[in-house]
Amino acid sequence: MEVYRRYRFIPATILTLLNLVADSLDFGTLRNSPLLPIQQLCIFLRAMATGSFQLVVGDTVRVSQPSVSRCCRRVGRAIARLARRYVRFPDREECKTLKSRFQSIAGECQICVCLNDLD
Repeated sequence: MEVYRRYRFIPATILTLLNLVADSLDFGTLRNSPLLPIQQLCIFLRAMATGSFQLVVGDTVRVSQPSVSRCCRRVGRAIARLARRYVRFPDREECKTLKSRFQSIAGECQICVCLNDLD
């Protein structure tokens, strides 16, 4: 799947993420031809997925390196503002339960963090 190879997300997930951050990325005007929210999100995802330099990402999508930098800052902040809604840390009792379940699968080890997918 070409989209997944480029952005490390399937199209439905990109659109869901866009719906969550679009208001934060909309300039509200077309003055100076701003990048649309979907363009900003795709630039950010491409930069994060490939780990490429901003100049390389900019050359790929035909925008300047400073524009890529601004996109990354704006989109990154918009996503970070969603953290409290989507990221939850377990309390002490839940940590003990998770650690016990993990050890029953993997054997004795010292774990500090256990990550779970977001469904």
